[in-house]
Amino acid sequence: MFAFLQQWARDRFARRVLRALEAEGVTGFAYDRANFQLRAGEIVANLGNVYTEWKRAAWSQRRLVLGNLLNMMRHLHRGPETPGWVEARDRLVAVVRERFFMEAVRLQTREPADSQRGPAHAPFSDFFARCLVLDYPSHTHYVNEENLTEWAMDFEEAWAMGLERLQDSTQSKFRLEQGVFRGDWNDDYDSSRVLLPEMLARLEVRGAPVVCLPNRLTLLVAGSEDPESICRMLAQAEQVLSVSVKPQNAVPLVLRDGHFVDYRPPAGAADFEAVEKVRYLAWLGIYEEQTRLLEEKHAAEGKDLHVGRYGVVRSDQGVYSSYALWGDGMTGLLPQADEIYFCDRPEDPRVLGRAPWARAQEELGDLLLDAGMFPPRFYVSRFPGEERIRRCVTRE
Repeated sequence: MFAFLQQWARDRFARRVLRALEAEGVTGFAYDRANFQLRAGEIVANLGNVYTEWKRAAWSQRRLVLGNLLNMMRHLHRGPETPGWVEARDRLVAVVRERFFMEAVRLQTREPADSQRGPAHAPFSDFFARCLVLDYPSHTHYVNEENLTEWAMDFEEAWAMGLERLQDSTQSKFRLEQGVFRGDWNDDYDSSRVLLPEMLARLEVRGAPVVCLPNRLTLLVAGSEDPESICRMLAQAEQVLSVSVKPQNAVPLVLRDGHFVDYRPPAGAADFEAVEKVRYLAWLGIYEEQTRLLEEKHAAEGKDLHVGRYGVVRSDQGVYSSYALWGDGMTGLLPQADEIYFCDRPEDPRVLGRAPWARAQEELGDLLLDAGMFPPRFYVSRFPGEERIRRCVTRE
């Protein structure tokens, strides 16, 4: 009975989206009930996450959730909007997003690697990027390279304007929870206020500010000299991730010399294992999602490429490490990991030996071709000979 009602509610939501699209003249989408998707040719819109977000949202926020979905689908169906500069200049806002978000947009829309239609962005840390949005009442529009060309602006010039708008609209607004400061704006720009280090530096924490951005609505801050509070912050971030429909990741950043960099406590510190766990689980989650999207893309294009898995192990001493399997006969994409395990075959493998990634790349670099992805992958089509493996491998 409950399963029937759940399916009925999902179907009703999908029909609501289709009616809203048709009202705006966007036609051609059909409902794929089995996969809870809307499809128009090669265009695929997954409804699962946005449906969960819509259910959890207050009634006053549901219009915004639906508006964001409709904007994304208009983008997919008609191509990106090209707002004029007069309209755009007063709507620019600087934001921080996961770096993988940019790659996921490209893979989902089947855009080529050099496409200018994806969000314009620049690195912020290992896991995060700086980008720009146009803030509308019902949705946000990511600024892309085509927009910047149309406006005759470069990214950094537009970024400075977006950052000024974010700063002008922000007053310090935090509440203290178990020694951890939590931003209390609740306006979809909470995590992006990590871009305002002067405000964070004024918080009364022990040491330098350390932050977590587990989703767009959450900014958590603790102190670099307070490892217990950092562990509590990571636990709070994990709780956010467990219920968030648009999670980012909980990898912490620390403010050094006016800029945020990835926080890596020394081995033996009270928060070392907790931080390493978060970091490795973030890489694991991102690689798993990339694997899924690449496999869908390759299937649609009829490509027979093996997409290698990224594995994580934890020693008895609590030390985390990662590995990738390189099998004899494998043609495909290898994830970058701490170690490469050389195997006699890609599937159901028997490990012949293993080598640190840096050593393998130094010895076998001609066989590891950078595919230019994030997270990084390397194209391999030939298995190294026995002698070359012997020179770089660490035997069990």
